[in-house]
Amino acid sequence: MHPVVNASFLQPWRDGSKHFPQREPPPPDPDLIDGEEHFAVEAFRNHRWFRTRHLQYLVEFTGHPEEQNEWLFADDLKEDIDKRSMARLVEDYRKLRDLPRDFDSGPQAQAPTRSRGRR
Repeated sequence: MHPVVNASFLQPWRDGSKHFPQREPPPPDPDLIDGEEHFAVEAFRNHRWFRTRHLQYLVEFTGHPEEQNEWLFADDLKEDIDKRSMARLVEDYRKLRDLPRDFDSGPQAQAPTRSRGRR
């Protein structure tokens, strides 16, 4: 069996938004910068520490559903987003979560370590 369709069955594409208003519109196309796809960041929704040293943000992209939110490293975001926009995103997130100004400088609570010396 081959996945082949006779051309006589094909019809031109029609916009079905009038008939299916509950259907979400497709997400916006990415911007192409130096041959790489870049998506607009709407907001940060959460953060976590990867291996206690690397900050990650749960990023919401403009026009994309929540299921497509993605965990991205803060260092990578700083390379791709201009400083003013990054500062605004971090400040908005900090205010939303009522976090201290230095929340992104490292994990606040470290687990106590046990000495491996003789007992």
